Amino acid sequence: MDLTKDFQRKTLFCRVEQQATQGFVERRDLPLQERLHRMLKIGGLLLAAACAAVFIPILHFVLVPVLLICALIFGIVSWLDKAEILRGEFPLPTMSETKHSPPRQRKLSPHHPLPTLLLHP
Repeated sequence: MDLTKDFQRKTLFCRVEQQATQGFVERRDLPLQERLHRMLKIGGLLLAAACAAVFIPILHFVLVPVLLICALIFGIVSWLDKAEILRGEFPLPTMSETKHSPPRQRKLSPHHPLPTLLLHP
């Protein structure tokens, strides 16, 4: 799926003290099918975790209700997300350089430094 297809570019303005700058953000509307898929995915994962937590002695009294409530809440919240921000660019008022936000990455690549940081304290 191409995330940059059918995106909208919105202009943003920022004013800090006496300096004003203008930047932009690119956002993409989520179709109904993708919103439904996200809702079912996160709700299903939490529901499966609640079913698995039934077999944990003592903790299942707390884990199962909490995971069921989280499945409901996070499912509804993911359904209400109607758009996602793909990237943005905004010059800082006190600096001459422009800061870029990186494109959104869905999965962590094996070459990303985070797994190395987690494995080696």
